[in-house]
Amino acid sequence: MTDPLRPFDEGALKQLISTRHRRRSGPGRGGQPLRHHPVRRRFRQRNGVQACPVITMARASAFACEGVLASSVTESVQGVRYFLNAGFLSNAVRMMVVWRRDSVPKIKANNITMNYEQQGRGEPLILIPYLTADHACYAFQVAEYSKHFTCISLDLRGTGESDKPEGSYSTEVLADDVAAFMQAVGITKAHISGLSLGAAIGMWLAAKYPDAVTSLSLHSSWAKTDAYLRTVVEGLQVMAKAVGSVPEMVILALFPWCLTPELYAAKPDYITSLADFVRSRPAQSVESFMQQSNAVITHDAEAQLGRIKAPTLITFGRHDIATSTRFADRMKGKIRNSELLIFDGCAHAPIYENVAEFNDKTTQFLMRNAGITVAAAS
Repeated sequence: MTDPLRPFDEGALKQLISTRHRRRSGPGRGGQPLRHHPVRRRFRQRNGVQACPVITMARASAFACEGVLASSVTESVQGVRYFLNAGFLSNAVRMMVVWRRDSVPKIKANNITMNYEQQGRGEPLILIPYLTADHACYAFQVAEYSKHFTCISLDLRGTGESDKPEGSYSTEVLADDVAAFMQAVGITKAHISGLSLGAAIGMWLAAKYPDAVTSLSLHSSWAKTDAYLRTVVEGLQVMAKAVGSVPEMVILALFPWCLTPELYAAKPDYITSLADFVRSRPAQSVESFMQQSNAVITHDAEAQLGRIKAPTLITFGRHDIATSTRFADRMKGKIRNSELLIFDGCAHAPIYENVAEFNDKTTQFLMRNAGITVAAAS
């Protein structure tokens, strides 16, 4: 089988596998040389190629999720199917392995260039990232959603490979970016889904552009930032400046707000895999993080909730503290045609804490509201 992907990225693979491998090999032993590592060797033996493709988080359909090894990666847009199995995914509980095309689409919208990924077929489903994240953050969800929908995952301004203009950001401006993106790629109407900051942006999008939204999924969301949430985010800003690294701030300061202590205790390897993922993605600068987090601090869409017409799913983690269920009643009461769902045993990030239940429940909502004729992305 000919490998159409870009050459093996030595640094990316080292980042994801060498640290843990050396740890098992013992202090000073250094682990196996990378060229002999079993992950790389098995891939070559079973696929007949001379080099491993780049390991990223951008195209996800095979993971070690909740302790279960998935067996395959779905077709890429070129129609090529790559087969993975548990043998290839050595230490897969710590690795999220997906494939990246040679070129990722970009488009001009609202005076910035926006990067995005598209996968699957069906009605458009736009996935809006959370604070600090790029389009790859919904990889676990795209694996399921793409069976039914055309999943379009975005890099917001200030993140990933999208432009990073100077000036202040707001959730309303970020929503305008998404609306302009939809127009630029020819999408007249789409399902909209977001977690945390992504949900805050989704609120503004559904309120300002109601005819463009088929359904709205608001996960771990809030309508207006209160004093408690402001203090949490200001603390993250202090940490980001102090350590000088947004990825390390995410792992050391944001993770504990997003994941339960029980998950840390029960699945330490899974936490390590999430940290590896964060470090493997394009790092957001501290300056861009300050702009984006200020949009969180100033978020206020409370007066806009009554303008939302689309069927809306509102979800929270039972143990979320930052955006707890204290926001639930007001959102549910003001958004017509909305339903509320609580994920037990989860904090701020059910998309990682209970992937199977999150995907199942949210897919059910999306499927119930599918069937409207819309224009697909070009």
